[in-house]
Amino acid sequence: MANKKRILRIKNAGLFDIEEKRVEALARSGWLPETLAKHTITFKRAEPCEIKCRLVYFEVSGSEFNRFVSMVQETGWRYVSSDGISQMMFIADASLDVENFEIPEREVAIVKRHRAAQIVMAIFGLLALAYIVINQYEAGRLFALNRIFIYAALLVLVIQWIAAAVSETRNIAIIMGKRPRRRSVAAYIVHMLLYAAIVILLCMAATVVLLEVQPQ
Repeated sequence: MANKKRILRIKNAGLFDIEEKRVEALARSGWLPETLAKHTITFKRAEPCEIKCRLVYFEVSGSEFNRFVSMVQETGWRYVSSDGISQMMFIADASLDVENFEIPEREVAIVKRHRAAQIVMAIFGLLALAYIVINQYEAGRLFALNRIFIYAALLVLVIQWIAAAVSETRNIAIIMGKRPRRRSVAAYIVHMLLYAAIVILLCMAATVVLLEVQPQ
């Protein structure tokens, strides 16, 4: 029986509250979080238990990071791991009346930077798509099948970036206490489907290219 388990996370989608819910559900099934990375969370086998989980936005560097971790652990939370960039994970026994430790202003500043990056990528993605379409139109290859798949993949990627920016806007409201922390898991499914669509479309484009170069 495996003693380790790894799940995929889509950090760029900004779905931290859904990830918290997943961690808490896995703890009830006998899996406790061990390490947090940019794209995965690793769990170790343990006795089933009820826990609270918090993913916190915080710049992961310097002495201020260490002071923050120490301060949080004094409130009853246990530090698990950080992604090495801007998020860290804490857990606590669900039965404990632990204090909140969020620093809204600091977290919101980081989330706003994430949102700005998503918006910039979406704008550049749209400009790139427009350039490719115009270039292919002038070359008379606009409706080549492999290129249609590439257009579609780039368009879906832009949609994913826009959806992530919208999600980060909601995150600001969650951090500031203006919206409930738990959103529907449907948001996570939508982002997973968008990423899957991008991979499938790019694979289809590559397949068409390979078929075109096959000797007759």
